[in-house]
Amino acid sequence: MTPDQIKAAVGAIIAENRQKLAEERYHCNLSILLGQITRSLKWADGAAVRAVLEAEVEALLGPKTEADLKPPEKKPKVKAPPKVNRVLVYTAMAKGYQDEAESEDIYALCQTLPHALRVRKFQGPW
Repeated sequence: MTPDQIKAAVGAIIAENRQKLAEERYHCNLSILLGQITRSLKWADGAAVRAVLEAEVEALLGPKTEADLKPPEKKPKVKAPPKVNRVLVYTAMAKGYQDEAESEDIYALCQTLPHALRVRKFQGPW
């Protein structure tokens, strides 16, 4: 592989990802870009490709600033809603606590009609 072929491939990948590089600056993962380049240039020297890539990125973005040296902000994790404790709902239904059981949509928790008849307490002499 000639250096001109490597520079052409690096230039094409940087042109595709120019917006992402401008937004994330030096926090962008260059290994992903390096992987895209090495897929197109199978027999190129990896160290030479990496050197050209880093030089092109530095030429595009300029020298690192204070903001680039700070670690990126972590995104907060989204917690899943709590699951309904079906055992407590079935116990409340069996004991006849209608107010607690009704708040959990009992009929959606009962899989079949015989199951609903076993669990649900109906009015009666018993």
